Amino acid sequence: MSIDLYSSLPTTSTCASIQVPDGSVRGEAAEFHGNADDGTVNALAVDFNDIVSILEIARHQLNVTISYGGFVIAETYNVTAIDWSDATDCSLVSESILRRCGIIQ
Repeated sequence: MSIDLYSSLPTTSTCASIQVPDGSVRGEAAEFHGNADDGTVNALAVDFNDIVSILEIARHQLNVTISYGGFVIAETYNVTAIDWSDATDCSLVSESILRRCGIIQ
């Protein structure tokens, strides 16, 4: 598997999609989904902060889910997610803000 170098990743795609939650509650994992419509390999990378990044690669499965429950402090996090498939022009980058809340009663 190889990923071609990009001068910049596309922020829209007709082949790939990314779902990032708006928020996370203490004690519950946040789920990030990356989907591709074509290809034989799909990879989803999520950068949570300056310390933690996760990469998940799936062969012959174009839907990838990453669950992460490590948001410790109640604050906002800048999250960058990249979904990539080995199909032509099938990659996407998503930059968003995730709000981590305390326990909801």
